[in-house]
Amino acid sequence: VEAFRSDRAYFPAYPGSEGLVAFQGRVRAAMHDIAERHDGRESVAVITHAGPITSFLMDVLGREYRRPIPFVLDNASITTVEVNDGARSHVPRVIVTGINDACHVNHIQSQDRAGGT
Repeated sequence: VEAFRSDRAYFPAYPGSEGLVAFQGRVRAAMHDIAERHDGRESVAVITHAGPITSFLMDVLGREYRRPIPFVLDNASITTVEVNDGARSHVPRVIVTGINDACHVNHIQSQDRAGGT
């Protein structure tokens, strides 16, 4: 808690946790494995929490994973990326095509605000 208070830009490693570097490596490896198993003509859904999505996006954008995060990820939002096969460069290229799309749940939020169910 003290580390968090002293430097809010970084995510502190709590005793017994895997730590940020290991977490980022695990996310990177998982996304790489998924991309390798599917060619560029397939659509793949990866369902997860905001932490892995944030880690992946920061990695793709070449940004350090630290606060402030330059985007918002709402609950149940959709983030979309395109991954090419890397045939020319042997390195898959990732294009971020959407972040935090929540249009599929907007009607629920509107009903909540209006007192409906």
